[in-house]
Amino acid sequence: MEKKVYAQVYSILKTQRDGILSALGNLAAIGYDGVELMGTLTDGISKETFIQVLKDLKLDVISSHGLRDKDDFAWAADVGARYCDIRLSAKTTARDDVLRACEQLNKDAALRLQYGLKSVVHNHAGELFWVDGLEGGERVYDFLMQNTDPDLVGFEFDVGWGVRAGVNVIEYIEKYAGRFPLIHVKECNAVGKTEEEMEHFPKKVLALGAPKIIHGTPYFSEQQMEMLNATRKWNVRLGDGLIDWKRLTAAADAQGTVAYINERECHEIEGVYKANVLQCAELDYQFLRAL
Repeated sequence: MEKKVYAQVYSILKTQRDGILSALGNLAAIGYDGVELMGTLTDGISKETFIQVLKDLKLDVISSHGLRDKDDFAWAADVGARYCDIRLSAKTTARDDVLRACEQLNKDAALRLQYGLKSVVHNHAGELFWVDGLEGGERVYDFLMQNTDPDLVGFEFDVGWGVRAGVNVIEYIEKYAGRFPLIHVKECNAVGKTEEEMEHFPKKVLALGAPKIIHGTPYFSEQQMEMLNATRKWNVRLGDGLIDWKRLTAAADAQGTVAYINERECHEIEGVYKANVLQCAELDYQFLRAL
């Protein structure tokens, strides 16, 4: 795989919590070509200093998650980002709700494009659920593809969550070729059987309190992190799950993917679920480089 290898900094931040500058330094030391940021998080340093840090570390910023307003959009463009995520507003899988959400995605993407940012929809499992009344036929993801403007809205396909939802992710990439500029790299070794098993932030975790949000990055308590890890043990080391990565990257490359962005939901090595987060990041990096 000749494409550059990126990392979503949240994988590091949510576990180590040493701050963005430490995370960037550690990812650069491993060999990652660049990063996907969380909002405008800089640990309080100026934009100009942050840009110099990125330059010194030779890290390319491909995108940022959790941008909130025009100031954030301008900031992300200034630090070099070309993409940003946009969030689905639909709270249900009802047909009309999803169609209204598609209209909003087009509007949101048009605004971000004014700042030079291309918008991508980042999925978890919920976007792969069936549209109400179309079970076995059309998923929410199909509606998003079919009812958003390809010139405005792209997709950052989180293939790990896709497999967790029971989708053949390679077939999806081929079916909607040209819509996936970014791939979120995540392994999955088990398809979820119930919607509860596929919740991104399980209700029982949120019942203990909402996470503290810092520039788009949710920080949970240690107890909540333990519970989250218990529900995400399906996210194993790259190559140890259900995804045929050589076929997937071949299909993604053929339709125009420009970056593969590694992210872990659960840090596991050989059955140990409190594995060192940086060791996980390095193992995943080595796997991607070897493709």
